[in-house]
Amino acid sequence: LSFLNFNAGDMLGRAFPFCIPRESRSLLLFAAGRLLFAPLFVAFRRSEAARAHSDALPALALHLFALSNGWLTTAIFVRAPRAVEERDRPAAGALLVL
Repeated sequence: LSFLNFNAGDMLGRAFPFCIPRESRSLLLFAAGRLLFAPLFVAFRRSEAARAHSDALPALALHLFALSNGWLTTAIFVRAPRAVEERDRPAAGALLVL
């Protein structure tokens, strides 16, 4: 079920590329902010109270993580070639797909 939840969130995140920031620094801050999900998932795993209740909160956190993953992936794929010089754009685009 988590697999489907993540893939659905990732697909929805990739479908919303209309609000891509113009600055690369914004994408870097957003990517760094996603690191906050790691301690959140660890806290869900270790918490006795979380195990006693439903899995709705961890599932919501996973879905938000997946949404941010899809959106950030699309934003980086769109923004990266524009962030380099004109002559380096084909190479930058090719490196993204590796």
